[in-house]
Amino acid sequence: MAKMGEFDISEFVVKGTNTVTAKVRKWCSGSYLEDQDFFRFNGIFRDVYVLSRPRGHVKDIKIFTEENVINIEMDGPSDISLFDPEGKLLAKEYAFGMAQFAVQNPIMWNAEKPYLYELLFEYEGEVISQKVGFVSYKIGKDNEFLVNGVEVKLKGVNHHDTHPEKGWTMNDEEIRHDLMLMKKLNINTVRTSHYPQSHTFVDYLDRDGLCSWLEIPMWQFHEPSLASEFVRERAKKLYNEMVEQYYNHPSIIIWGLHNEVETNTKAGYEFTKMAYGYVKEMDNSRLISFASDRFVHDISLEFCDIVALNNYFGWYYGEESDWEAYIKGFRSSLNERGFGDKPVMMSEFGVPAMIGISSFEKEKWSMQYQAEYVERVIKLCAEEECVCGSAVWVLFDFQSANDLMKARGFNNKGLMNEYRKPKLAYYKVKELYKNIK
Repeated sequence: MAKMGEFDISEFVVKGTNTVTAKVRKWCSGSYLEDQDFFRFNGIFRDVYVLSRPRGHVKDIKIFTEENVINIEMDGPSDISLFDPEGKLLAKEYAFGMAQFAVQNPIMWNAEKPYLYELLFEYEGEVISQKVGFVSYKIGKDNEFLVNGVEVKLKGVNHHDTHPEKGWTMNDEEIRHDLMLMKKLNINTVRTSHYPQSHTFVDYLDRDGLCSWLEIPMWQFHEPSLASEFVRERAKKLYNEMVEQYYNHPSIIIWGLHNEVETNTKAGYEFTKMAYGYVKEMDNSRLISFASDRFVHDISLEFCDIVALNNYFGWYYGEESDWEAYIKGFRSSLNERGFGDKPVMMSEFGVPAMIGISSFEKEKWSMQYQAEYVERVIKLCAEEECVCGSAVWVLFDFQSANDLMKARGFNNKGLMNEYRKPKLAYYKVKELYKNIK
């Protein structure tokens, strides 16, 4: 959805003035592949431009850091300059294909100080800028999540890239405003559900020190689709686009394989096995996960580095009181199944609330009910050692798929409504996350 598409139009243009026309179709034969529980807008909602580049230009740049070294792989020649955040030139060299810069005592990228170096690639008048952060993500021996070797509890929220008046065409100022609201919430992690969001958005996550989970748009696929060779090949293309286009962002901690698909089936197992190996081969420096809504019956948990779970006890099924036994049973259940070395993250939980509905009783749809609900789950996650974090569903109310059973036709589980007006749960989460270290 927010990934970049490019087309070589060299044979169709001439010197001088050219007219480029983009045709937008309302339907496509693969629409079902990206069928999600949100409103699907038509049209072009990212930047469109024609780019003229010199012959022999750099086609791809891949940057990875280790200890005090920046390694660069690129497809082409370039003069490369390395700067610190204050603009001081640290090193410069010409390279073709590969380059390496040693940085003495590099300052590490983290939430408190998202320190970004800058690389400039210059060739035949073309200049490409790329931000670089020294950071590592690992799982510790006690199942803790480590950033640069330091334990960090993931305090997260799910985020849809949408606006009530502009849909998916948010400008820079609006994106910055949303990120300001996230920072005030005391989060350190954003799950970009259920698709890679704009590069502008992820650039700001890099600069603001917010960790991110990116995933492809693969939501609630059933066994027949998971067994389809066509779907497998399409998924590989999406994984490749996601990793190749977003690889250099230091904020990305998790590549997401899919969301709430039937991982309790043989087809789900085989698909997830394929996906895990495919993505891990492209990038083994990051963690891989998928959001499962069937923890007890999931047979695919070996193909993730973090067990991520979506659950809505007390709303779609079960009772709210089921949360205690569910979360406190994580470790014993994983030990019995041979996955005791994996941490758990609650990747989705929440209930709807409507601004203006208030009650002294525990009444569904009230703001008090939502605030008490998320408080219960966040506290349970914080108390359980094997749980490395949580991500509330969802930051803002958003227009859902056409469904008359949903109030206003919206998913109303947001901590704020679609106009960024806070509900009581926003302040409750802000308070809770502030006190989780």
